[in-house]
Amino acid sequence: MLKCAICENDSRFEPVLSKGAEAGFTCHLKKCPRCEFIFMDPQPDVDLQKNLINTSTVYDSKLPDEQETQNRQIILDYIERFAKPPGRLLELGCARGYLLAAARGSGWQTVGVEFSSKWAEYARSRLKLDIIETWLDGDSFDLKLTGKFDVIVMWHMLEHINNPKRFLERVGPYLKNSGILIVQVPDFAKLGETIVGCHHLNYFTRDTLRRLMEHDYYVIDVTYDYVNKFVSMAMCKTFSVLFVWRLMEFPRIVTASLHTITAQGFTEFLRQAREKIRHREFRIKSR
Repeated sequence: MLKCAICENDSRFEPVLSKGAEAGFTCHLKKCPRCEFIFMDPQPDVDLQKNLINTSTVYDSKLPDEQETQNRQIILDYIERFAKPPGRLLELGCARGYLLAAARGSGWQTVGVEFSSKWAEYARSRLKLDIIETWLDGDSFDLKLTGKFDVIVMWHMLEHINNPKRFLERVGPYLKNSGILIVQVPDFAKLGETIVGCHHLNYFTRDTLRRLMEHDYYVIDVTYDYVNKFVSMAMCKTFSVLFVWRLMEFPRIVTASLHTITAQGFTEFLRQAREKIRHREFRIKSR
């Protein structure tokens, strides 16, 4: 039996549904009664997951590469609300690499990671992208990359990871302290049984995704896309970056507040902010 990836509860999970899936495997979904996170238990073995990914036709397309790249502009627009090129951008689970190609055209220095050998080869040979081919999971993820990234993107891939909390802990060191993490997943509350299959190990809602992320990150933004079926989140590592974003997001409110706040009150505000930064960074380093 698995532990809950969010709160680490390991007993008395509630059954949600069971559904026959690929290769004769039956998916049993369970919910943690403590935090309401839904996940598959038991999970298919790694060999079955790899075979399903390498034989999948989900990302096969008849559109020209140029059109597929252009179609990713809407994702890039969301990313560039929070970070602007030039800079380094890493996409985990990049599939054929169309988002990376769009980001490269916008001025980003890009690196992609993909666990499907056919998609990794496509991105390298057709789009001339820098791609690392490796299996991604919470137990063995280690890219051995040098340097850190301004942006890390996980677009429809966190639901495929066997231990998402541990995976996020491993991703953290690759992100600059001033960097931005971008995640999108399907919302189980909206899509339900339609997304159940061997390839999806985790079934997030907006609330459970936020609970997971707030272990190690500060949430800047939550947005729904594609008729409210997918939830996107932008996050940062430090309270100071979050504070700057709040200032940028509400300039009129902040300006009005600073006009009325007393000197003593503003000093206390700064003291509390410094304490939150110190406590947050100590907690992350102590893990």
